[in-house]
Amino acid sequence: MKAIVSAALFCLLVGAVCAQEKAVPVGEEGHHQLVLENEYTRVFHVVLAPGESTLMHQHDRDYVYVMIGSSQVEVVKSGGAPTQMKLNDGDVKFTKAPLVHKVTNVGDTPFVNLTIEVKKASRKAVCGASWAGVQAERACFDRCEGYGCETEEVITDSVSAVGYNLMIRTSATDRGPISGSVEVGPKPSLVVALQEVEVTTGTKKVKLQPGEVTWMPANAKAQVASAVSSGRAHWIVVSFE
Repeated sequence: MKAIVSAALFCLLVGAVCAQEKAVPVGEEGHHQLVLENEYTRVFHVVLAPGESTLMHQHDRDYVYVMIGSSQVEVVKSGGAPTQMKLNDGDVKFTKAPLVHKVTNVGDTPFVNLTIEVKKASRKAVCGASWAGVQAERACFDRCEGYGCETEEVITDSVSAVGYNLMIRTSATDRGPISGSVEVGPKPSLVVALQEVEVTTGTKKVKLQPGEVTWMPANAKAQVASAVSSGRAHWIVVSFE
């Protein structure tokens, strides 16, 4: 009897140990800082110092995440066992909702990523994800390491009458700002800087530091290039329709 009472008292004092942590919506998780929202997407900037953890939180929309820098994390899904992941700078993955998980930075470098929600659902497997009994045929793309390289992956919604395409493209160049520019458009697009880049739309120029984003409306005809006279430029473009 005393043992039962002691166990009950222990659970009252440290309830988190005895009961599963309740998930909060991703928008209410303190490490997910909203940096952009429009009719196509909602973008969160996420930072965890070594040893820090998110709350258990729920993603109700499909999303793409982009790693800014490398990190080692432990991920616990609701009701699941912890798993370790080694993430590299520039990694991109499409993740199907709903997803409830908690992330802990178990490495010695900051965990930084951009979580890019898609406001219209898709049922086609892509980027290593699988759902509705469909397995993706290949990963998003090979890492972009070469001179002026560019690859892409397309997600097509075959369910909605309106439909949409989501294109994830990684680009890199070792050339300067003029000869090394790459055009973005005509679809509305999110540009994610992995290294310092300059985005030009008409006469307007915006410099982005690693992890910063800018939105390009449809038919903006933007140019993305290195922001420095020499050195590598690397960025991700997520285009919506």
